[in-house]
Amino acid sequence: MTEQELARSVVAWLAAQHYDVYQEVQVTELGPIADIVVDVDGWGWVIECKTTLGLHVLGQAHRWQRSGVTRVSVATPAKGSARAAAEMATLICLRFGIGRLSVVGSEVVEKHEPRFTRPPSRLRRRERDILRACHEGHLRCASAGSAQGGHWTPYRETIAGVREFLAGRDWTPVREIVAEVTHHYITASTARSCLAKNLRTIEVGKGWIEYRLNGRRGEFRLRGPA
Repeated sequence: MTEQELARSVVAWLAAQHYDVYQEVQVTELGPIADIVVDVDGWGWVIECKTTLGLHVLGQAHRWQRSGVTRVSVATPAKGSARAAAEMATLICLRFGIGRLSVVGSEVVEKHEPRFTRPPSRLRRRERDILRACHEGHLRCASAGSAQGGHWTPYRETIAGVREFLAGRDWTPVREIVAEVTHHYITASTARSCLAKNLRTIEVGKGWIEYRLNGRRGEFRLRGPA
């Protein structure tokens, strides 16, 4: 069982309980990515999925606890770790209040629930909870456990808005794009500068958008069929 297959079983198990399941959630740029985040009574529950129950996944779980996440679990196959190592890992889970999910094919069994740990005072405000980093895009982008990237980011959401706005339009200046598209940039002037550069230097190379210089004004449109 691969990590992505394991995560898919966990997502299905959670969805059957009517949870909204956010996948591949990155709180800060270049920061760690949580495989799965679930909303439990307004607090985030992080689930890390790995093919082996060992120190690596337990370290990931404990890091989320230290960052203020109130519930953390690990999901691993029912078999795959040596007995002594699995017993020690279970003791660590119980000691630190880390929940454990055991996966066999599509079946998921919760061996023990995560302990709700109220975050320290410096992280106690709910607006700092990991749920604040969860967006609708996390419900439909990369699957948990994926090693190919593709997770939702504010930039990806902006680009999706640009594609939607340009559909059916001819050459359009970046000023008009910024005025009509909801973006993640702090100011409109920053958006015009950064978005124009990123569209030219990154997105044009991906083949879905074209760029031209009309006098001194840069313009964009969706690339038509070859």
